[in-house]
Amino acid sequence: LEPEQKNQLELSLLQCQQSIDSSLTDMQSEAC
Repeated sequence: LEPEQKNQLELSLLQCQQSIDSSLTDMQSEAC
C-alpha cells in the first residue's frame, strides 16, 4: 500500500477500534 493509503486505513481503523477489540481489527478492518 502507498503511505497515504496506509494512513487513511489506520485513521478509519482507529475509529473502528472504539467498538472492536484490537486483536480483531486486522480481520474486521475491511468490514469497517
